[in-house]
This record gives sequence, structure tokens and C-alpha cells, in this order.
Amino acid sequence: MSSAKASTSAAPSSAPVAHNALPPPTAPSAGRSSRIAPHSHIKGLGLTSEGFANADSAGFIGQTTAREACGVVVDLIKSRRFSGRALLLVGAPGTGKTALALAVSHELGSKVPFCPMVGSEVYSTEVKKTEVLAEVFRRAIGLRIKETKEVYEGEVTELTPTESENPLSGYGKTVSHVVVGLKTVKGTKQLRLDPSIYEAILKEKIVVGDVIYVEANTGAVKRVGRSDAYASSYDLESETYVPLPKGDVHKRKELVQDVTLGDLDAANARPQGGQDIMSVMGSLVKSGRTEVTEKLRREVNKVVKGYVDQGVAEVVPGVVFIDEVHMLDIECFTYLNALLESPMAPTVILATNRGNSLVRGTTDIVSPHGIPVDLLDRCMIVKTDSYTRDQVGKVVQLRAIVEGLKLGPGVVDKLAEDGERSSLRYALQLLTPASILATLAGRNQIEVEDIGFCLVAYRQNRSPALGFLNLRGSWTDRYLQGDAVSGSITQARAHGQTLLEHTALHPEDQFPEAPNQSAPPAYPFSTMQAVSPDNVYTLEDRTALISSSDFDDIYDRLFLRVSRPTKATSTMIYKMKHRSSRHRDSQPLTAEPIVVLDFAPDESLGNISFPKAKVTVPMARYLRKTSLFGGSLSRKFIGSDGREYTWNRGCVQGQEWTCTTENFLVAHYDLKPPQQRVYGTSGNTLNIYQPFFPLAVEIVASLTIMRHIAQFNL
Repeated sequence: MSSAKASTSAAPSSAPVAHNALPPPTAPSAGRSSRIAPHSHIKGLGLTSEGFANADSAGFIGQTTAREACGVVVDLIKSRRFSGRALLLVGAPGTGKTALALAVSHELGSKVPFCPMVGSEVYSTEVKKTEVLAEVFRRAIGLRIKETKEVYEGEVTELTPTESENPLSGYGKTVSHVVVGLKTVKGTKQLRLDPSIYEAILKEKIVVGDVIYVEANTGAVKRVGRSDAYASSYDLESETYVPLPKGDVHKRKELVQDVTLGDLDAANARPQGGQDIMSVMGSLVKSGRTEVTEKLRREVNKVVKGYVDQGVAEVVPGVVFIDEVHMLDIECFTYLNALLESPMAPTVILATNRGNSLVRGTTDIVSPHGIPVDLLDRCMIVKTDSYTRDQVGKVVQLRAIVEGLKLGPGVVDKLAEDGERSSLRYALQLLTPASILATLAGRNQIEVEDIGFCLVAYRQNRSPALGFLNLRGSWTDRYLQGDAVSGSITQARAHGQTLLEHTALHPEDQFPEAPNQSAPPAYPFSTMQAVSPDNVYTLEDRTALISSSDFDDIYDRLFLRVSRPTKATSTMIYKMKHRSSRHRDSQPLTAEPIVVLDFAPDESLGNISFPKAKVTVPMARYLRKTSLFGGSLSRKFIGSDGREYTWNRGCVQGQEWTCTTENFLVAHYDLKPPQQRVYGTSGNTLNIYQPFFPLAVEIVASLTIMRHIAQFNL
């Protein structure tokens, strides 16, 4: 490769600026925050010089005891007195274990390698489990190599390729050379470089305003960063700004290159040519994975030790973070003990959310956190605490600032409330979809109704585990409070209990003989034929018409009327006081309906309304398809008990419609058997099992919509 040739004229510092150079700003502005990852707001542990945790600092909210404990570990690592040990972070999900590990890495320095992994990553079909751990440990051990070379260094002020006719053919042009202008604090210089160096410049994506250096002997080009004179001119990606180099453009400079032992192992496993370690470091594995033998690692360690003894290189121990460490098995734990005792071991941070559990790979060893005791003896254990409502609100505000989101009144309180009830992660995950909803609505800030809709669309992760019939308000919180179709959020919250009173029948209020149901019903879908008839509530469907019929309990415990006026598009459901009769049906309906089903003039789906709560929900959102490409006759809805219920047609022999939840039979609508003779009724029945009878109104309303969908082939 041709060496770099510089023009002999050196200009003063006030050299003319190239035509394609950006003018430097008058005053650099403050850096901006950009969303990089879920933990991009973490900048460190936020400790004082004495080691005490600031209340809210460096992106952390709370966790003062855990942060102070990790600060002591950081001091041990910096003083090189943490070898052979590991830091174990324990706590419930979403309490900041990963954030603490990242903060420890920040405290150790930006040049320190940080290698995160999950315990389940070791179970690979390509390489052995122990090999995966060894690779991660090797990648976490950095090697800082120092060399003195003759270079041209400075800020790029000009980048002009010169083209000439292609000597090999009469068509087209080729780059004959490139002119590069470099500027330092002391002066400027114009370089006339080989066209092969121009290819390296394009590969490095170098533009005017970047700080680079070109090796005089090899012509290698390295981009150091963006000149800090352009700090207020943001590019699409995050930039590293560096000051203008000092001294002359042409100089001898000590260069520092950071690699890891994992890079050296991979390069030597598939050598690509070259006679020194620098060329080996430039070789990377192109594809596939190859196990590195212990013999090769010993050879690499030998070469590295020689560089260290000569003072050319320095070993930089990094951080290995193994999340969900309980997923490792006994073989991995044994190998982990050996790795911790190796001469060049990185800092090891483990995290788990388990208590006493079985050690994976064994049948009789139960240990705290699912980790063998011999490894626990090597660990310094730090526990994280659950976040309070105030702390969840502060984290939400911090993330909104980092992501550039504006929050309207009451949004932080709403997210803090839901975050305390479910988890911090759940509350934070609602920010981005809520911001999209606000943008679609033409607003520049997130309102409470946006959060409410997200509560409907994205269910809370822990709600199914809270118990049956103990979530009477959860449907209101998640489904109705968040709906902005009709009525405000405040109105929905105020009338939420009223809605439940008029749509749910409480067994403890109306049927004293019914036991208090505090557990999931004992009627499995697979054994539904064995259920006693005494535990089934049978509602006779008088006419079998979806627009006009009565559902009367055969034991006179519930009377519901479905009515649709002539030439109207709305179907109303009423709660009646008496069984259907000619005298009752001749009387005008004076009561207010408990449910209103508004269909479009072409009979397509419209809205379902709950008048007493003054809330309206689109039917397509109330009854969603069970899958994206599934049929329209398989839909699900959320009941007032917080559970998800699914309607299917013809999935069970003898049942026209079947409603289930979590493999439990809820209700089924049966057609009259052909041989059965009936008088004054259609013979069709809606059977609701006892634990779900409080949901009778919701079951009838959703069944009516499903039958409408089937009749009009929607």
C-alpha cells in the first residue's frame, strides 16, 4: 500500500475552510437525551464521595441500601481485591437488578468490557454449556495495547477525491487520488493520498468535521470521533465528540487499541493471515461458531503475557453479568467455580428472582436462589426492594424525560397506581404506545384516556393470579375507565361500581345457599359432562330470535329480556322482575336497559353501551378475535371478574355456542333436540355454571353479539 504523501506547505491555524465544511456553532448547546435501551437513563450508582447514596441521582430512584452496597463492591474491584468472588443481586422482578449491574459497569469506566447474558443461553446445540461460559468470560477480559507510530492526525477540513479516465477501458472514470485537509491546534496540512486510502475513508464513513488519524507507514485510517466544534449539530446517531488534536499534523503518537481475549481467541481459531498480533486482532469470525480449545487459549495467554511483561499491553478485567442465574445447571455452577479461580477472571455479577428452589440438573438439592451452597459462599449478596407508588411515579417521570414525552395531568398518578399494583415494568411499557395514541389523536402530550386504552389493550401481567371473583373492580379499571368513546374517565370511575351492580348478580346477595367462590371453578372443560345439574343455571330462550326474546331461569331467579324495536338498529337488554307472559309482554317497557347493543344500518358491528355507567365500547374491541388470522366466530372478552372468556361455535357436540375460560366451562347455548316437544318456548337453553352466574348479563350480551355475527356473516 502506498504511504501517505503530504504537501510541503504548512499553513497557519487560520487556514481557509473547504466549501463542504459545516460552520462551527457560536456556542455549543447541552447534550440531548436519546432513548437507547430500557436502562438508558442509568448513568451510575449516584453516590457521594463518602459512598452514601443520593436520594434520586444518576437515573436511580430509591434502592439506596443496594446502591451503597454496590458502591463498596466497586471500590473492591478498583483496588483489585475482589478476585475469586461474585456479586449476587436478589429481588423480585422489576426491582432494578439489571440497572444495578449496568451502574456498576458505568462506575468502572466506559472502556471496561461489559458482557451480559441470560442463564438459559448456555443451552446451545452448537457448543458445550461450559464453552459458552468460557467465551463470555474471555470477552469480558480486555487488552489495552499501546504502540508508538508515525501518523497524520487532525480534524478533516477537506475531503476531495480526484477522478481521471480509467486506463483499463475507454469508459468511466476512476479515483486517481484523494486530497484530505487536516487541522490541529498548531496548524493545518493538506495530504494527497492513495486511492486505496480513499476506500478506507469511505468504509469508516468519514466526513468533514471528523477527527481522524492516518498511519504513515501502512495507510490505515482510524476515525477517533466528531470534533467538539460541531457538538450542537446532531446527526441521526449518537456521536462521540472529541477536542481538536494538539501539536503538529505530522507526529509520532502513542496509539491505544482495545480488544478482548475473546477477539484474539476467535481470530486465532480461524486465522486470516498476518504475522503479528495486530493483524490477528483485525481478523474476526465471519460465520458459524467454533469451539476454542484450551491449548489455543493457553497460547493466546502466553502471547498476551509477553506483551504485558514488555509494557506494550495492559489487561483490563471487565464485567460478566449473568441474569436469571438459577437457569444454570449443576455442571455450569461447578465450571463457574473454576472460572472464578482463574488468574485472569473478570468481575462476575449474578442476578436471580428465586427463593429456595431446586438446583437445576439435580433431583434432591434445594438451595437458596437455586444456587449451590459452595458458589453462594463466594458471593456477596445484595437485595433489592420493591418500589413504592411515589418511586414508581418518579421513575415514570424520568423515563418520560429521557424519551421526550409530555405527560398530562393525572397520567403519572395513574401509571404509579397501576405500577404499584402490577409492576414497574408494566407501567413503563405503557408510555410508548400511549404516546402513539396521543399523536394519532392530534395531541402533543399523553392524557389519562390514552393510558386507559392501553390498560384495555395490554393486560396486566399479574391479574390472572389474584383469585376468582376478587377483581370486581379490575374490569372497570382496565376496560371501562380507559375507554374514551363515550364519557370521561372520571365518569367511568365514578359509575364503575354502579355498572357492576347492574351487570353482575352477586351469589352472596341473591342466593344465600351459594358458597363464596374464592378459587377457580372446579368444572374442567374436559369433564363437563360429569357436572351435576344442580350446579347449572338454565335460562330458557323463549323465541330463539336475536332481536326479540326472553331468557328466563327455570327456577325464577333471573329474567332477562332482549328487545329490538321495529325499524331500529339497537338491541336492548332489560332486567325484568317477572317471568315472561302475555300480560307482562303487553305492558310498555319503562325500565332503563342495562345493556344497549347499537348496530350499524347495514347490521355491521357498532358499540356496546352500559347506560347507567355512561360508558360505550366498540363491539370489535369488546369482543376480539382470538387470533389475528382466526375465524370471526371465535372471540374473547374480559369479564367483570378480570378473567378472559372465549366464545366458540360448534366446538362441542350438542352445543351451538360454548363459552370457556382457562380450560373451564363457563356456559353453553344448546339448540332444541329434534325429538323434544316444547310448549310456549323455542326449546333452546342457555346453561350457565354456578360460579359464573354473577356474569349472566355479560354472557347474554356477548352471546347476542356472537349470534348476530353468525347470522349476518360478519
